[in-house]
Amino acid sequence: MSSIEKKSYKQIIIDVKRTNPEEVFGLKVLKDMLVRMLFVWAFKHPSSGYVQGMNDLAATFMYVFLAEAVYENKVHTKSSGEVDYTSSGYNLTIDEVALLSEERLGHIEADTF
Repeated sequence: MSSIEKKSYKQIIIDVKRTNPEEVFGLKVLKDMLVRMLFVWAFKHPSSGYVQGMNDLAATFMYVFLAEAVYENKVHTKSSGEVDYTSSGYNLTIDEVALLSEERLGHIEADTF
C-alpha cells in the first residue's frame, strides 16, 4: 500500500467509526462494508480520492437499500395480512438488519458503491 493509500485508509476508518454509531451502523458488518466501499472508491478515483464526509453520503444510500431489503424480508417471511404496510420502513433495527443474508448484504454493498 502506498503512503497515500495508507493515509486514506486511516481517515476512512476514523470516519466510519463516527458514522451513526448508535444506530444500525454500529454493526460490524455494515462498518466493514462502508470501509471496503470507500477504500475501493479512493483507490479507483485517485484524482479525487477519499474526502471527509463521503462516509455519510455512502451511509445514506446504504440505509435506503437496507430499508428496502428489510421491508422485502418482512413481506416474504410473513403472510400479507401480518405486514404493516403503513409503516415508513425507515426505522431500522439491528435485529432486522441481522436477519439479512450475506448475499443480500453483498448486493446492498454493490448497489451503494
